[in-house]
Parts: sequence; structure tokens; C-alpha cells
Amino acid sequence: MRTRHLPRAERRRKLRVAIYLRVSTAKQLRGYGLNVQFDQRIAWLDYKIGKGEYTYEVYTDGGVSGKLSSRPDLTALNADIADGQYDLVIFGKLDRIGRTMKDIHRWVYDTTDRGVRVATADGRIDSEDEMFGIQLSLLAYMAELEHAMILDRTMGGREKKLEAGGWPGGVAPFWLELPPKGVIGPPTLREQGVELLDRAACLLVDECNAEDAARGLNALGYTTPRGVPWTGANLIRVFMQTALDGYIIYRNTERGSAVRLAPDGKPLYGDTVRIPVPTPLPAERVAEVRKAIARRSFVKSEQRDYVLSTRVQALCGSHYVGTHREARDRTTYRCGASAGEPVLLSRDSCGTSRESGLERGCQYLGGSGKASKAR
Repeated sequence: MRTRHLPRAERRRKLRVAIYLRVSTAKQLRGYGLNVQFDQRIAWLDYKIGKGEYTYEVYTDGGVSGKLSSRPDLTALNADIADGQYDLVIFGKLDRIGRTMKDIHRWVYDTTDRGVRVATADGRIDSEDEMFGIQLSLLAYMAELEHAMILDRTMGGREKKLEAGGWPGGVAPFWLELPPKGVIGPPTLREQGVELLDRAACLLVDECNAEDAARGLNALGYTTPRGVPWTGANLIRVFMQTALDGYIIYRNTERGSAVRLAPDGKPLYGDTVRIPVPTPLPAERVAEVRKAIARRSFVKSEQRDYVLSTRVQALCGSHYVGTHREARDRTTYRCGASAGEPVLLSRDSCGTSRESGLERGCQYLGGSGKASKAR
């Protein structure tokens, strides 16, 4: 979010200033964080430059962590600096720019090399000061050290919770109730969540595919933890969670970028831990549901050639795509419209077609080259 403010134009050219604001969390964004930062910048400018002697534009990254290299308004600011739009950039403290000495030094010197003055509202950094280089190195080191200490204390607290059998942090599955703040202990079952799982299990086992089961839950008034309607994909993910087997893997290295890894492939901030949790459904019931999901799921095989995929248009306006069910060794073409995709007609009117029948129709039309005209 950027806002522009231009004081009344005067004859002589005013100093062009960019003000950069950032807060790390949504809670700070809703609170006083940005307002305080902005007032500090204006106070510094009025004192150092003089009221009415500058124009400014504000760049704001709200609720964005400083450890992220991609910050929308900082990226926009860098582009405007490269275009020569500013004479001065001011921000609160060095940690608003980055968390490591390398990131801070790179940004500051890239900016000053373009002839742009850099300053912090706390008065510690100003590229026009004689001691600028020494102060920058010292304060950048202190910013990195402070971040490391905060991280160490945070991780230490999580390790203590784990050792005591508590929840280390993060969002728990919707059927688990976490202990009150300040209380260390294992999670317990939430009655409403268990009821929802039981209803979903009944729908999935009773010859419903995931999409039909999701529609059934929505019709009964159930919503996801975020308050939105259920989809088949969401329901499948729920029943694939290890929490239904009685444990959750903390620092799971198989979750891609969700866990930061050391060069040796192990979690950077501690070992992987298996946290025991109460099971909401009997193990036999969970296995039954997963078997039903697997039996009714379409599996696309890389070795199979679906020559008519995206070539035949469905009644709803989307296209048919090839799918294969390993359990029945049957290949079909079905409507490929996603749940949120706008269509001309209801997807229920499309249905599915066996591979042999549809491809015979293609041959009748004169080969796959003419299949794109099929309806």
C-alpha cells in the first residue's frame, strides 16, 4: 500500500523523499506500529530537512516478515530508486530492511551508489555522516545478533514445551483443542470437530465420492475451520493427516519449504519430533475411509496417452480430460472443470464417457486432428 502526499509547490526544487514502513505481523498492522513509524519519519524530516522543504511518498509492507526477500512495496521502492525518482530514503531502523548483515549492506550500498541519501529515523544512520561506514557495520551486526537471540529464545521455549509433552506452536487440526495460554499439556478432542469427522466418514464410506461428501457436509451446515464451504480436495487432505493415526510430525522434512533445512538435509532449528495426539475416530474407521477414497479416486498415469484430453468440449463449456482408475483398470474421459471455475451449464450435465466410445467417435470424425471440433 502506497500513499502520496505533496505539499504546496514552491519555486525551488524540493527534496524528493521515500518513506519506507514495515511491520512483521497482522497484529502490528492493526495496532499502532505503522502510525508510530510514520510519525517518527515526519519528525526527523521536519527537523533535518525543514517543514515544507520536501515531498514524500510512503511505501508500506504490512504484515510482512523482514526475513522474506520478496516484499512488494520494497521491490517497488527499489525500482523507483533505480529510475532516479528520489534524493533520500528514510526508514525506522536497519532491521526494517533486512535481518542479516549481508542483506543490509547490499541494500544500503546499492542505494547510496545511485546517489541517494539513506537515513534512519532513530538518528543512528545517515549516509552523509563521516562515521557512516563504521556505524552501518556495527548496527547491522547488532541487528543480526538481536534477531538470532530472539530466535534462540523462541526455539528454546518450544523445545521446553515439547519435552513437557506440550504443543510447540502453530495451528492444530480442527478436532483438537489446545490448552489455555500459559498451560503446558497435550491437546484434547473438540466435540464439534469429532462430530464433523464422523459425519464425513459416514458419507465417504456410504458410496459417496469426495465431492459428493463435501456437498453433503455443506448441506448439513458444516463449514471448514476458516468458515468456507467444504470441497472434495479439502476433505481428502483431512483424512490423509497423520493426526488421525495418533501423532503429528513437528519439523516434518517432507513438507517442502515449510521447514528450513541445514545443508545436511536435517531441520535447521532442531530435530524432527513425533507428537502424540488423541485419535478422534477408531483406526479401523480411518482405514475404511481411506480405502473408500482410494477406490473412487481418479489416477492419472504418466505412461498413458490420453489423446482426446482438452480436445473435446463438455456441455458446461470446459473440456474433457482423460483419467484412469487402477482398481478397475478402466479409462474414462470426464469434465475437467474445477470447483471454482465459471461454466456455461451445470457440471452435472457433463457426465463421463468410456474411452472406447469417445475414441470411436473421434475416428468417425476423421482422426484426432478433427477431435477439437467435437462437442
